[in-house]
Amino acid sequence: MTESAGNSVAVALGQLDVDSATAVIVQSLQERPEIAPAVVQAACPELTYAPSSALLERRAAGVIKSVNFQKGFGLISCPELNAAFGCDVMVHGNRLGALGQGQEVSFAVFLSRDNKPEAFDLLPFQQGGNGGLGVAGMGSMGGSIGAMGGMGGMGGMGDPSA
Repeated sequence: MTESAGNSVAVALGQLDVDSATAVIVQSLQERPEIAPAVVQAACPELTYAPSSALLERRAAGVIKSVNFQKGFGLISCPELNAAFGCDVMVHGNRLGALGQGQEVSFAVFLSRDNKPEAFDLLPFQQGGNGGLGVAGMGSMGGSIGAMGGMGGMGGMGDPSA
């Protein structure tokens, strides 16, 4: 694409309403996921903090492929992230805890300075009883949030079968 064609695209994108511009950008990133790291690096300042959804909703899953404690890192095989970035996911050795090679894990992801995926908040992975993904030892949780003590009170999980 020529520079003038790129400018025309930028001008056209700038004239769209927020929802339409967002839809065009999202579609472009879905069709060309390899450009996402460069877009994020250009658009987000260094002091941008990850949203809670990075830890809670947008977790990845994979298998610890190798661990080299002498060098201080390990690699996680994750087909989804490999398709997007063309490499395994690096994990710093101190983030592994008691987890080891061959173990399935759930993890959150951030991009390193060179736009490579890096894992943090690693947890042992298991298939949930209701088809959902779970964390070993936690099981599947269900219920409803109930309030106790009025507006300033504490909340708790109610048993849906009670």
